[in-house]
Amino acid sequence: MRPGVSARRLARSRPVPDDSWGRPPSKGQSPLVVGAVSAGPRPDRRTTLSVRQGALADAAMLTELGTRTFRETYAESNAEHQLEAYVAEAYRVDVQAAELTDPAVTYLIAEVDGTPVGFVLVRTAAAPDPIRAVDPLQLERIYVSREHQGVGAGAALVRAVLDRAATRGHDVVWLTVWVRNPAAIAFYRRWGFEHVGEVEFVLGTERQTDLVMAWWP
Repeated sequence: MRPGVSARRLARSRPVPDDSWGRPPSKGQSPLVVGAVSAGPRPDRRTTLSVRQGALADAAMLTELGTRTFRETYAESNAEHQLEAYVAEAYRVDVQAAELTDPAVTYLIAEVDGTPVGFVLVRTAAAPDPIRAVDPLQLERIYVSREHQGVGAGAALVRAVLDRAATRGHDVVWLTVWVRNPAAIAFYRRWGFEHVGEVEFVLGTERQTDLVMAWWP
């Protein structure tokens, strides 16, 4: 792990390739996080996509949704025992409850017609080298359930994070993403994130390399 990164194990962010909300906003443009979209196998059916802040009552839901979406994302590319070792450590109701009560952590939850379909966890956390920032914000996790990919939930969550960073005075948003996930890397680049370094990510006992990417308001 590079100097400047907390000893807390890094959590890997992984967006969905979800463009149905259009292009990323330009600098200074207020993100749109609520609206009507077409979803599911019937494009004529209009649904409401919204983003809200998480609360302690969401702990069990976030554990289930986080476990399911992490497996959906990484099961095909990693050994099962390594993946399950990570899940057992990162996704438990007591872990999510502690995160939800941590003043440095915020969960934002994407819902379609009131049903949670994805989430993002952001944390006020020191950024790794070579990022220099006074008030950095880490985009620690972002996941959308497989059956709801394509409705714009991933894009709405990213927009909400960047809007939060800009309005609250954070001078950088940073994240880590697996070097073997080109679709995710391309997604972040479309939102203006730049590759600035690398860090180690531990999945179970396997050491992997993640890119560090950063976005400046």
